Amino acid sequence: MIPDAYCLNAGTDTETILSGNYLFNKWVAYISADSFRNVLLLFHILCGSLALLIGTLIAFLKKGDLNHKQLGRVYVGAMVGVFITAFIRSIQTGNEFLFAVGFFSLTLTLSAFYAIRSSNSGYSVLPRLVSWLALLTGLGLIILGFWSPFENIFRIQLVSFVFGLISFWMGIEDLQKQSLHLSYKEALRKHITRMGGSLISAWTAFVVVNISFVHPWVTWLFPTLIGSIIISLAVRKYCGKASYGQESRD
Repeated sequence: MIPDAYCLNAGTDTETILSGNYLFNKWVAYISADSFRNVLLLFHILCGSLALLIGTLIAFLKKGDLNHKQLGRVYVGAMVGVFITAFIRSIQTGNEFLFAVGFFSLTLTLSAFYAIRSSNSGYSVLPRLVSWLALLTGLGLIILGFWSPFENIFRIQLVSFVFGLISFWMGIEDLQKQSLHLSYKEALRKHITRMGGSLISAWTAFVVVNISFVHPWVTWLFPTLIGSIIISLAVRKYCGKASYGQESRD
């Protein structure tokens, strides 16, 4: 297949073609676009791998100490990098599902990040924006589920509905409570569930890309099922411990 770089534009005169600069400039444009896609994909993989490793490590380390907070900031930064690269790639490829899921992962990460801070200072502008973003993302995913062709019922529709309902409920809950002062236990529960959901999204992306011998709905929803059980156990373990709340406050 001949690359677009070598395809002559209609109406290009012979003198321009033979000048030497024409094909060179077309080749440079082709190489530049291809290199940008490769670099973007590499950065996406690096950010995703870092988020997956750091997030899983945090799950097994002591909670609430300085290491937890510092690693948590690295995790949030990596997930923001994942979102930025996924956002650009979704525009390049016209993938609406990747576009919406990128926002879903971002809202989970940021709402978890701001959860503990809201217990001390209440909701500021940025957490409110994240709440609205979660609400709109949920609506977008639900609409995408209806919009997708029926043959994608497991790969797109079911996943869109599940993620969309979660994001929509998350936005509604946050907007209802934005004028309230959350107790630390409520904020801690929110932090655990949302950050756990964010890590589930990272694991889901890894499983979907690397495991192809099972049905698509298994790779998309199995991490959510297992992760939800682990999150429930974590909430039960940590939310009732007063000592954890004391050492976690900034």
